[in-house]
Amino acid sequence: MLALPFLVALALPGTLAARQAGPPPDTAGAAVHPGDAIRVVLLTMGPGDAVWEKFGHNGIWIRDPATGTDTVYNWGVFDAYSEDFLPRLVKGTMRYAMYGYPAGATLEAYRRANRDVWAQELNLTPEQRVELLRDLRRTDTDANRFYDYQYYLDNCSTRVRDALDRVLGGAIRDATAGVRTDRTWRWHARRILRAMPPAYVGMEVALGTPADRTITAWDEMFLPLLLRDRLRGVRVRDADGREAPLVTAEFHLVEATRPPPPADAPFWLPWFLAAGVALGASVAGAAHLAARGGRRSGLGRTPHPRAVSVAAGVLSLSVVGLLAQALPGFDQANGEVIAFALPAHLGVTWALVRLRAAEGAGSRSS
Repeated sequence: MLALPFLVALALPGTLAARQAGPPPDTAGAAVHPGDAIRVVLLTMGPGDAVWEKFGHNGIWIRDPATGTDTVYNWGVFDAYSEDFLPRLVKGTMRYAMYGYPAGATLEAYRRANRDVWAQELNLTPEQRVELLRDLRRTDTDANRFYDYQYYLDNCSTRVRDALDRVLGGAIRDATAGVRTDRTWRWHARRILRAMPPAYVGMEVALGTPADRTITAWDEMFLPLLLRDRLRGVRVRDADGREAPLVTAEFHLVEATRPPPPADAPFWLPWFLAAGVALGASVAGAAHLAARGGRRSGLGRTPHPRAVSVAAGVLSLSVVGLLAQALPGFDQANGEVIAFALPAHLGVTWALVRLRAAEGAGSRSS
């Protein structure tokens, strides 16, 4: 259900923080700044059902009574039917875009999708509000809306973070870039995708060493829910030059019935090892039957000598990968991949050697 008190508050002039603090001073005759009536709200959406929805979403909600603007700007739009969608998806160079949508329709869409929505009113000066709205409108054009999406470094959440940070003069970066965490991009991906094993496995195979370095609080804001959390601790200079919280009010606008995202990453290495052992043993067993004349195995043909060499080479790489884990400075957290690949490649290599040996024995006996 929508949080009606907050929606009513947005419809009234002045900031919620100012109304809570008491009546404003007498400003009769004072010049009115065009940004006085503009309201800036960070909307944060919880996870949904699809893989790309598991990480959450966000947008900047601008309400300007003077121009009739009541729009949520977000950088999470992509076209799954474009000709280059699949090649870009595989290469990790997705093409995304920023669009502004009516606020009412946006909130209703997330309510229907049973996704949480939080609203945080932000303490920007009138000048910063005008600048932000100008930037958003300039970006919301065909000449400027498209960008090359990067899963961790340049996504829908980092674009929101950066847009706010620009008009705040770097206040968000200053408060978070020096705050180290004990987490990595891979750890967050494992945590979020733990309920979707196929996507989890694909992620584990695709990510390389850069995903395993510990990240800062600034980096963590690639996730919308962590951007929401981190902004609660940011302080800025208000219109009077005084230090104040960036977030002046927060509401849970749409309350979903789905569970929250997992808090911890799973430990699935034993399962990867079990799957690798099962695969390797199956291939080795089939080769053993074939070598003894068991046609049910489907491996009756003699493998090419190069196949044995290739298999042995791949097995050697798996062994090297395992040994490299003990080297200083080698911090790639790919133990699950090695746990699966090493016994699987061992079984394949043994199977090929066994079949070649059986063919050789048969030739000598004839």
